[in-house]
Amino acid sequence: MRVRGRYSPRGTKKVSNILSPEEKFEYELRRSDASMMLRVGLGDFELTEQEFRRIFPAMQRFIAEAGKPSYFAMIRGQGDSREETLAARQELLGSLKAALTKSALRN
Repeated sequence: MRVRGRYSPRGTKKVSNILSPEEKFEYELRRSDASMMLRVGLGDFELTEQEFRRIFPAMQRFIAEAGKPSYFAMIRGQGDSREETLAARQELLGSLKAALTKSALRN
């Protein structure tokens, strides 16, 4: 279902109901708000496709648990000191460190 050039949330839910878990992951990797936010947030930081695929689930969980305001504060370099987002931030940091290659972290 298309609404003015954008997929509506209801249409997305309908699509995700007919996809296998693998297909749903591929769809979300390309079309979800979380994937678009991750691409924008990376700026000039370059990832391989494999690295992007590894960090996407962690970023998706972080946005779901900590919320978009916490994500945008992190992107702006302001951080988020709220206690209720601490666990999500720690999980994200651990996932990023595990997912990224040493060469990506050096650059």
